[in-house]
This record gives sequence, structure tokens and C-alpha cells, in this order.
Amino acid sequence: MSGLPGGIALDTISDPEGGFTISGVPKGVYPLVAAAEGHTSVTKDSLAVSEDFLAGGLTLTLGVVTHALKGTVVEYGSLTPLPFQEVELMLVPEQRKGPEAEVLKATTDVSGAFGLSGLLPGTYKLSTRRAHYQ
Repeated sequence: MSGLPGGIALDTISDPEGGFTISGVPKGVYPLVAAAEGHTSVTKDSLAVSEDFLAGGLTLTLGVVTHALKGTVVEYGSLTPLPFQEVELMLVPEQRKGPEAEVLKATTDVSGAFGLSGLLPGTYKLSTRRAHYQ
């Protein structure tokens, strides 16, 4: 929170459930920015602080940043593009949030190209296969 008298800015860190408190803010209108690694930030340009506001609280929802992966599958040695290959992408075991492995799949097009989207930050294992290729 910035724009306080004297050019002061206040910071806080949320608890594990996402709750937070910013103390000592005089009544007024202030800008507020909420940010977290791996998420899109939220900005409130004109947050009015009053006794009613303090009693009611504030909810901010940050979006998750996702990534995309594009590539081309080629034959080892000749570098010939391989069409209709099955491409699988899986988070490495150390980064999974549960026992089940989430696998994203795509199939290469006629030029060997593929794309996967909606990837969360992390380390992945990429594999591809076709009947007579490995």
C-alpha cells in the first residue's frame, strides 16, 4: 500500500490461508498492489480505508501464470521432422502435488510441430513415441 502521508509505503505478507493485515493506515484513499511469485498481480487504484472497511475486510484474487511449450520432433541423425508423434509432458515426481501424475499430451502435425499450453512453472519430463521410433 502506498500514497500514505510522508510518502510512506506499507508491505505485508499473507498467512498460509491467504489472510493479511495492514495496520496503522489512516482513513483515506490509497493505491494497493497485491503480488505473488507465479501469479498475476492485482492493483486497486483507489482503495478507500475507513472504519467500515476495516470491519468488512477485502478479498483479492490473483491469477495463476501459465506457460506454453512449442517444438518440433525430428528423427535423430537426419533431423527429418516426424509427423503424428505422440508427445507427453509430465511434472517430475519431486514437484507433483499428489500421488497422481498429470500428463499433458499432444500429437505432432504433418511438419512434426506440436504445442502444449496451460503449464505451471516447474520441471517436466518430455517424451515422444511412435510405433517404430523411440
